[in-house]
Amino acid sequence: MSKTYSVDITDKRQKRRKTLREKKKDKKPQKGKVKVIVTLLILFGLLGGVGYYLYNAASKCDGANCNPILRPIEATIDPKLKQDKGLTNVLVVGIDTREANPGLMNTDTIMILTVDHVNQSVVMTSVPRDLWVSYTLPNGNTTSSKVNSAYAMGEYFESGKGIETLTGVVEMIIGQPIHYYVKVTLSGFVEIVDTIGGVDIDIPEYYKDAYPKSELPQSYQDTCASFFHAGEYCIFEFQEGTEHMDGQRALIYARSRLLSPLGDFDRARRQQRVISSVKDEVLSSDTLLDPAKLWDIYNIVKDNIETSNFTINDIRAALKLKDEFDPDNIGQLVLDPNLGYVPNKYIYRPYDFPGRGYNIEAHDLTYASIQALFGEVRKYPLLYNEAPKISIYNATGNPVLAKDWTSEILSKASFVQIVETNKLIQDPEGNLSGIKIYKFTDTEKPGTDEFLKKVFEVGEITTENTEVIEAYRGEDYVIVVGP
Repeated sequence: MSKTYSVDITDKRQKRRKTLREKKKDKKPQKGKVKVIVTLLILFGLLGGVGYYLYNAASKCDGANCNPILRPIEATIDPKLKQDKGLTNVLVVGIDTREANPGLMNTDTIMILTVDHVNQSVVMTSVPRDLWVSYTLPNGNTTSSKVNSAYAMGEYFESGKGIETLTGVVEMIIGQPIHYYVKVTLSGFVEIVDTIGGVDIDIPEYYKDAYPKSELPQSYQDTCASFFHAGEYCIFEFQEGTEHMDGQRALIYARSRLLSPLGDFDRARRQQRVISSVKDEVLSSDTLLDPAKLWDIYNIVKDNIETSNFTINDIRAALKLKDEFDPDNIGQLVLDPNLGYVPNKYIYRPYDFPGRGYNIEAHDLTYASIQALFGEVRKYPLLYNEAPKISIYNATGNPVLAKDWTSEILSKASFVQIVETNKLIQDPEGNLSGIKIYKFTDTEKPGTDEFLKKVFEVGEITTENTEVIEAYRGEDYVIVVGP
């Protein structure tokens, strides 16, 4: 019979933990270089880009004078990434390895990158640290904890089993195997951002939060304008708009959560925003055409990122995808109580649960409903990101006819927010025959435009003002079904 464990792992894990740098020393140089290249390909969504340059031009490099290394060697004719049912899943884990407390094994970031080879899309799914899960330990027993403890618990029971334990948890949630993993240190992230010259991050609204002063470099401590919690935290502000950030400020933006209204859920969305910005900067011509900069990135990644075993065929398969996938066709999910834009439908907070502290949990502990949502988002990633609000107006004279169209939309994408399902309107002048789609938002929503035109089989969407049709409840789109 299995037992449930609840243990204090702090002292033991500090003794048993082997740092990333120590593990790197045991790796063979060639294998390490292959892993670094594929890490760049997958982690930043490049599927080409930097990896292509490194693949053709990098191992032994002195400054800007680089000599080719990983020349194409004997490999399969048509290489493919590991996949099941047309899906390739990559687990990205951000490990907190602060010099002040080297025993820490906090997984500050848990993210799954899913490549859908059928729908030619990529979905980025963040798993909040407070998600309560049950899982199997390396000794075969079971336990329950917040998901960010799974890695540390695995390491506690058997050194080197942390990533395997966490992988098992993630596979249970998504209902798919994890094919590759990437483990990143915080210091490596800062160095990469600084090497590429910083990143431009779009900040949707004003944001203020606190960050531990002890974790800041001296230059940031000296410029701290205000403090929180008896001076232990420095307050940072981010104004709405686009800001160019260096590595440390981008890390603060991505990691802080103390004063965030939604805590770790907000942080997960900021992390996705930062990763997308880093991807855009690495793909820019300024980076791709600078061999010395690419070499610097290579060395940073080599020392700060650990990955699963990759092969030359994996690299070649990833390179092929750069010509097949739209780099903007990336969906973004956070497993929080607002998942699917229906509060508490999939994830909820069990208030005042003894012994857990703050946590969230899935309603369906088989995760089947969440997995079904994943499938919809993979088909329509931009539609999910754009979160359109839609109303259906009925000008047919038949009081129920338009309701069928609501069912048609939701059967394909249950996360679409339908404001009005069958609002009856008059058409005294007979101008509303057939089906017309009116757009009432200035925000570009290409995924929604394409989805609606396909579902309703219309060639265009009307953006002109009309006296007949109005968005009474702030809808982004109004679909009018006429006779």
